[in-house]
Amino acid sequence: MKGKRVIELLNEITSEEHRTLILFCRESKDKRLQILYKVLKNKIKYLDDFSNLLAIETKHQFKDKNNLEIDHICRRNLDYYATVIENIIIQSHVTADQKLRNIIIAESLEKTSNPFLLEYYYEKAYQQAHLLSDSYIEIKAIRGKIRLKFNAQTEKSFREAVVLNNQLKNDIDFFYHEKNVDYYNNLSNMYIDSHLLINIDKEKLSTELENLKDQCNFIALKIGYIISLARLSFKDDNYFKHINAAYELLNESNSIELINKNILERKILFLELIIGFYFNKNQHSLFVTINRILTINLENKFIDNNTMFHYLLLLVLNEKTEDAIFILNKEKHYFKGTNKALKEFILSLVYYKENQLKKCLKIINNLSYSENYFIALFSKLFCIKIHIELKNIELSNSLIYNTERFIKRNSDKFTVYDSSLFIISRFKEKTKHKTLPKSTFNTPSLSPFHLFLLQ
Repeated sequence: MKGKRVIELLNEITSEEHRTLILFCRESKDKRLQILYKVLKNKIKYLDDFSNLLAIETKHQFKDKNNLEIDHICRRNLDYYATVIENIIIQSHVTADQKLRNIIIAESLEKTSNPFLLEYYYEKAYQQAHLLSDSYIEIKAIRGKIRLKFNAQTEKSFREAVVLNNQLKNDIDFFYHEKNVDYYNNLSNMYIDSHLLINIDKEKLSTELENLKDQCNFIALKIGYIISLARLSFKDDNYFKHINAAYELLNESNSIELINKNILERKILFLELIIGFYFNKNQHSLFVTINRILTINLENKFIDNNTMFHYLLLLVLNEKTEDAIFILNKEKHYFKGTNKALKEFILSLVYYKENQLKKCLKIINNLSYSENYFIALFSKLFCIKIHIELKNIELSNSLIYNTERFIKRNSDKFTVYDSSLFIISRFKEKTKHKTLPKSTFNTPSLSPFHLFLLQ
């Protein structure tokens, strides 16, 4: 279906950007934009409706064209519409981001060699980037200022260039550690999610992180290294040592700006949430952790589908179904695109709690094939639970067999591997299945969802 990129852009732009687009189209004499204006007036949200109406309005504009030609015109115009919307998004972003705006102006003026304007815009970009800890823009601004000092060819300007060059070295060091923190943050996250997908030597990687942490003179980035160390140690007692060290540095530091402090706290809290959820942390503590994360998300306008999913899951499992439904209906900006599966799984639990098993099974049967491993696994296990309760023993045994194979094919999913095999063993007992899976631990920690499956 044509127009997917355009409708997705239209659904994501802000109200102000949408008004700008409407005004731009309404005042334009371009036939392409006149067509788009008529489509936009209908406030369409879905691709099929958008594509059909676009074809209709294009046909009205070009009455002498056949259907094949109309289709060709529509496809050609869609690329133009996407560019128009993208330009409005860029304009809005650059207007809001003064440091980016000033560095773009400064670099655009380089060819004019106007020292007054270059100095003004590079200085403005530098000040705003420094204030917001944007090392990339800050480095670009300092390099521009150094070029200006060299071009002046005076003793005073050379002395100023030396000072700026020292600042450049400091900013490059910061940028180096900042990007390393990003790299190890991604790597350690992948290690928790699926450690067999990445070929790493955990001990070697931990040593690298310890060395980088010791070399780093920036507290916020040092905490970033420690959080990655905690992720790599989530299976052993060093996890708690690193978590405590991260909190200690975070609480003692007065040099970290509040927004950066909140972001770092959120990273630590989210790690505690995931490890706590899947390894049986007290549910009251989980709610406290989640509420703090959601508060930080709200203050900083973060959309965090994972935290919201675990929050809603805990609400439903704790018989607070109405609260979960209220949040789902209120928070429309969550669970879009591929994350829609998270919302659907919550709805399946709601239907189960309301004894609407037909609706519940319809959802989880589809979700059993989700590309999200955890949703697929949870759906498969949930489906077995329901069929055992319905006394569909033969079907339950077939599902148990297939799900056990599914779990064992994904043995790298450490957070749910042992607990899920443990649940399979309990399901087998209920259906009088003849074999039991072996578990790494005699008594694995069970997440709140796994405990629910045993009820």
